[in-house]
Amino acid sequence: MGTEFNIFSDVKFLGQSSISYETVKGNDPGEFFLRLHYSLNRGSHSKSADAYCGIYFEWTEPPPTFIDASSYSGLSFKASFTPADTKDEPQFILNIGTPGVSDSSYFEYDFTELLSTPGKFYTVDIPFSSLKLPPWATTADRKRRFRASEIFRISITIKGTDQSGSFDFKDMKFTSS
Repeated sequence: MGTEFNIFSDVKFLGQSSISYETVKGNDPGEFFLRLHYSLNRGSHSKSADAYCGIYFEWTEPPPTFIDASSYSGLSFKASFTPADTKDEPQFILNIGTPGVSDSSYFEYDFTELLSTPGKFYTVDIPFSSLKLPPWATTADRKRRFRASEIFRISITIKGTDQSGSFDFKDMKFTSS
């Protein structure tokens, strides 16, 4: 995407999840991808329903400047995950931030089912038309419609109860239909 990224976790809400990252050289010449190492742990005093952590991209320092992606129909990237154990798999959710909705109530798409085999890269194509607000979005948030002309943040959230593993992704780009 040509921008810097940041990581986040539920520690702000007394969760105990953690995340770190590394750049990994792929099998093809010149191929690299980002690997996120995650450990989801809600903790006994968490104020969040699920444990979570993730990564986000913004184009400017706060206050955010929007990018206009209205000439595109969606977003595409390649992703893979490898669980550290055989517990339930976490959820993998793409979030896109636009103005006028509450923090963390960004438009989202759960792409967990698209990653059916651990350790294998899959192409994830997400049309903007498939983005929805999360269940906890306020009534005021629900009046907003997704506007590709005002995107200020893209994030990937890893959410669950007590899982750990790695999540790999590469080649994120806007797509046209």
